[in-house]
Amino acid sequence: MIILTWIRFNLNLIFKQIRNEINSNEALSHEETQEIIDNVNKIEEISKSDSSKKEKWSKLRGCLSWLGTKGVDLGVKILPVILTILKDSE
Repeated sequence: MIILTWIRFNLNLIFKQIRNEINSNEALSHEETQEIIDNVNKIEEISKSDSSKKEKWSKLRGCLSWLGTKGVDLGVKILPVILTILKDSE
C-alpha cells in the first residue's frame, strides 16, 4: 500500500511537470497544446481509475496510437508514464 501511494504521488508530480513543459513550449500552437493536454489528462484519469490492468491497457491503446503520431520528444515523456501505470496496476 505504501509503495502504491508513493507511485501515485510521483505520477501526480510527473503529470504536473509534463503539463508545465507543454504549456511553456512556444513551438506548439494553441491547438497542439490543447490536444496534448487533453490526452495527458485522459492518461492521468485512466491511471487513477480502479480498473484492472487489462481494462487500463484497453483504454491506453488509443493513447498509444495517438502518441505514435507525435514527435519523439513527447513520446519520451509520456511512454514511461504509461508503462508505469500498467506495471503498477493491481
